[in-house]
Amino acid sequence: MTFLQRELKKMTDMSQLCSMVTFVGDVGYVRISEEIRLRLEFLRSVLSTYSGISMTMINRKEGVIDKNNLEFQEVLGIKSVSNPYFEDGVCPQIWKDANKIDWYVYKPIESDYQKIAEMVDCYISMFQEEGLSRGPRMNL
Repeated sequence: MTFLQRELKKMTDMSQLCSMVTFVGDVGYVRISEEIRLRLEFLRSVLSTYSGISMTMINRKEGVIDKNNLEFQEVLGIKSVSNPYFEDGVCPQIWKDANKIDWYVYKPIESDYQKIAEMVDCYISMFQEEGLSRGPRMNL
């Protein structure tokens, strides 16, 4: 597995609604229903950085249904680090430098991956068919 695949897998493994992810390159696909798939990939902000997750719902017959970008800073906030060059903290991001790719300065902890997984689940729940949700639903 590539670094990006491993990082997506950490997030989807904590998800309540991503039962199985199929990777094609650095893109993960999750079956939501018979006709709907979720496409997950890291959101490239500039040539060498990834600042979040891009989530795209696709109908197998009709194409893209919806697209949503989830920025790490929106979900995780600014993170404190011990590096003196980042006294005010750092926005979580993945950085690619030549052939090396890794988290830049701040490395997410388990609770960070869990927060991202919860946001992915929230997005998925908007497209699930009735009766497929694992948890209770609120009736408004």
